[in-house]
Amino acid sequence: MLLPEAAGAAPRTVAVTWDQLEPMILGERVTIQLPNNVSIDGRVIEVKPDSLTVDILRSSNRAVQPVGSAELPRASLTTIRLHHHRRYVRPLLLILDIGALIAVSKYNRSVATAIAIGFGIGFGSPILARKLSDGVTVITIQK
Repeated sequence: MLLPEAAGAAPRTVAVTWDQLEPMILGERVTIQLPNNVSIDGRVIEVKPDSLTVDILRSSNRAVQPVGSAELPRASLTTIRLHHHRRYVRPLLLILDIGALIAVSKYNRSVATAIAIGFGIGFGSPILARKLSDGVTVITIQK
């Protein structure tokens, strides 16, 4: 069964006030579209009464908004995309991978088949894990 985000469903949307924002996003990875059409991706360091401090890891325009710590004015923020990581998915897929390889080696004596399935699992699992483990909540900040 695919999770809603992996199946292409719309991300969850939440409307909060500035006072409710800190416990939701402090220390979390976020993506923010700034008023100057620059998109940034980073971790929230601090939520202040008048600004948000973010450690910017990626910027769509480094000349306008460079990578590093930056204070974003509260007035310029309307929407924040909060990225979730479900940490149980990768270990679960690893257990399934090992089980599949054991089943192939036990019931199919062809080495070539085992190697082909092993490569398929090895390359497919990280992609599947990323799809299943990443979720997004769109936070709309109410004035």
